[in-house]
Amino acid sequence: MNAAPHLGNNNPLPERIRAQLPVLLEATSIARDGLAATVGDEYLPAAADPNIWRIRSRQTGPVVRSVPAIPVEVIKDSGTEILLAANSSSPARLSIARWFFPDWECKVGSIPCKVEKNEAGAVEISIPSGDNRIELRLKPPRARRVTLWASLFCLVVWGCVWGWPSKPDPAPGEVKKKAHSPKHIKAGKRTTVKRTKRKARR
Repeated sequence: MNAAPHLGNNNPLPERIRAQLPVLLEATSIARDGLAATVGDEYLPAAADPNIWRIRSRQTGPVVRSVPAIPVEVIKDSGTEILLAANSSSPARLSIARWFFPDWECKVGSIPCKVEKNEAGAVEISIPSGDNRIELRLKPPRARRVTLWASLFCLVVWGCVWGWPSKPDPAPGEVKKKAHSPKHIKAGKRTTVKRTKRKARR
């Protein structure tokens, strides 16, 4: 509703630009031309170089380069999880097209590998010689994991409370019967007799 008064000030895109949008917004076009996601690239980490991807082209999938140059096979590339297979006769260093965050984890085979930050603020890893299976994974931040578990706990508690069987309300006839039952009358008489005896003693 707040944007409604400003809608009249916006001019529609020219027809020639609208016709190019399906091509311009493709992932391959953005990667090839090094387009910015926003005007100021304010979403990038503080140490990231926003111009580095406009200069370098990727070697294979998410791998920007390898030193020395080695063949790399991309098994999986889902953004926060990358699986690679590499064969090298000597130790090599791989630069990955992912911005560096402390929550990145890497394993070469089953051995943990240190994830480093290069001069562009991107991920870089070192691998030994031989056939290597490289697993690179970005874990969610600790605060997000804590809030996720807290949300799941609250959901379980809410489900238990909602599904807990409640005691059914008695029918109106049953309430009247209990109120005038002989047990209640006898109990009332005994209480009255006891009180009378106490007053007589006093």
